Amino acid sequence: MDPDETLRELFQALKRRSWDEVEASAENLLGWLGKRGFPPQTLGPKALGRGWHRAVAHFVCMAALSKVREARKRALKGDVP
Repeated sequence: MDPDETLRELFQALKRRSWDEVEASAENLLGWLGKRGFPPQTLGPKALGRGWHRAVAHFVCMAALSKVREARKRALKGDVP
């Protein structure tokens, strides 16, 4: 797995509001991180360390999954933007 590419795919899917793809990318990256895979480079230089990039990637995935849940709730109510 390429965590940098997966993070890029997650952001692209968010931009398109492709919620299934957002969910899949976020879950794949969380799974990778959960298996102690190296994190993608996120905000800032690599010198900030893996712990920093792991925390940022984890936060981004959790926020994206929250966005998916919100979008699906709106869709069920008929409030799709």
